Amino acid sequence: MLRALSHTRLPSTGRFRQATPAFAALTLLLSLGFLAAGPTPSALGGGDAQPVGRGDANCSGHANSIDALLILQFSAALIDELACPEAADVDSDGAVLSIDASLILQLEAGFQDSLYRMRLTIAEPAGSCQPTGRPTTCAISVGGAFRLSISLDGVPPEGYIAFQTELFFGTLGYTPAALIAEEIVWPDGALRVRFLDDDPARAGFVAHGALSSLSAPYAISNHEGPLVELSLSCPSTPGSFELALLAYESSERFGAHSNPLGSVLSLPSRESISVLKIGRADFDMNLDGTIDPHSEAGRPIAATLAIQCA
Repeated sequence: MLRALSHTRLPSTGRFRQATPAFAALTLLLSLGFLAAGPTPSALGGGDAQPVGRGDANCSGHANSIDALLILQFSAALIDELACPEAADVDSDGAVLSIDASLILQLEAGFQDSLYRMRLTIAEPAGSCQPTGRPTTCAISVGGAFRLSISLDGVPPEGYIAFQTELFFGTLGYTPAALIAEEIVWPDGALRVRFLDDDPARAGFVAHGALSSLSAPYAISNHEGPLVELSLSCPSTPGSFELALLAYESSERFGAHSNPLGSVLSLPSRESISVLKIGRADFDMNLDGTIDPHSEAGRPIAATLAIQCA
């Protein structure tokens, strides 16, 4: 059950995931971007214009409580306009409302690393989802296959040099592509990796990561849109399932309860920022029918999508 975002800490204990070469390769994408000394990253696609950062309602170059106050005044009709209305629509729902101010305040208080969001959508078949309600519900025929897309909504003004995603798909079927490049569709990726268990029956998640260059200087990407696409399928019997994109949480801040495989962006400054978190929930990551209170409870969530197999 999804619950509101909080900083509740769990009792200290062991970790769920074992270190593997694939795991090391995936987390290496992050460490390369943040820790390696090297020349200034080069831009992909060129252009001198710097986009306004998400949440920067007054175009000051920063999102802070002043922007939150302006958004609240605007939503209450106390002021008529904002200097940067598109940046003020933090949750990208087409309206500037108090929820946008709330997200900015969460960022300033340290409950969020960033205001950049990743989304889950169905790329194929088209028209299978009902966007009304939360989470969005998509109808797929029993035994039917569908292509899931993980997309980036909003790009930091300075761009990014790497990303990582972690998808929990539970007991839905997952067919790994023969080539990783068929799943990691980020056009600026030079090094792509995927982490999944050798036995799909004992793991209900998969992680992907990509770096813009094989070595420094790391090229800067400003790509907004699909990053990962993968093939999933409904079982042979009807049922309801919820996909969840898990967010990154660093070991420096969260210790033994960190989530190093979670969804994150790597900035040209070598800083890692988790994408926007919308809550926490328990996930049976290894599909053993139980929730380990230390490694599977209270996982940070970046996005959800409900699948109705009928």
